[in-house]
Amino acid sequence: MTEREALLEGITLVARRGPVTLADVAQRYRLPVNAAWALVQTLLERGVLVRGGRVPVKRGRPRRGFVLTVVEPVSSHRAHTRIPALNDIIRDMETSPYDAVHAANQTDKGLRYTLTDLVEFPTLDGGGYNAKLREYGQIIGWVTDAGDGGEPTVHVEEAHLDAYLAHLARLAPAVHDAEALLLLDLSDNEDMESRSRTKTMLRLEGIDDLGFHPVMQFSKSGMTRERLVRHRDITTEHTHFWQSGHGWMPLR
Repeated sequence: MTEREALLEGITLVARRGPVTLADVAQRYRLPVNAAWALVQTLLERGVLVRGGRVPVKRGRPRRGFVLTVVEPVSSHRAHTRIPALNDIIRDMETSPYDAVHAANQTDKGLRYTLTDLVEFPTLDGGGYNAKLREYGQIIGWVTDAGDGGEPTVHVEEAHLDAYLAHLARLAPAVHDAEALLLLDLSDNEDMESRSRTKTMLRLEGIDDLGFHPVMQFSKSGMTRERLVRHRDITTEHTHFWQSGHGWMPLR
């Protein structure tokens, strides 16, 4: 089997559910198989993906394919000249999946959904938590993560359920498993709110292996955008700051 045939028969994209076949990649991005192959080739050429070891592919007859590993940091976007339609897909791969979830939760009135009163507890698999789910500050339900590796349990009061489901539905076309990502973002928000009471939290460019942007503590709490951008230690590497009640706000 040639290297190209191996890549065609089995591809694992790290940080996505795999192994998957090239047909799965094509279906995910609604592309012809030859265009999906061009996309993989482009990402390999750009150094965003590198070939790793072979892995068994559990679909159809026994096959073996290459693992494709995301290289960090992701290089800046370069236009795809042969198939321009692939540019938007490549940009999506360079963006944390949490960005879309977080942006959809930000409104002029502040964060729409939040988790509060979050209480963590130890489990054999690491830990879980209980928390209240709020919409614009009003309690509308609760969330329990049993810490057993399964999905969290979410209970939303009937009067608010339709609005909550509609919010998830708006995310669904762009974000896989929207509710799981929303809960991860909300638990991260709760942590940021707590930490921002004593420190100004900054977000850095790039994404890590889990799809998160690196975060750092900076100076005392309550620093405004104007003061931050004038600070001698702030560079273009710092892209956002945490504004209590509103979430990540752009520095520039």
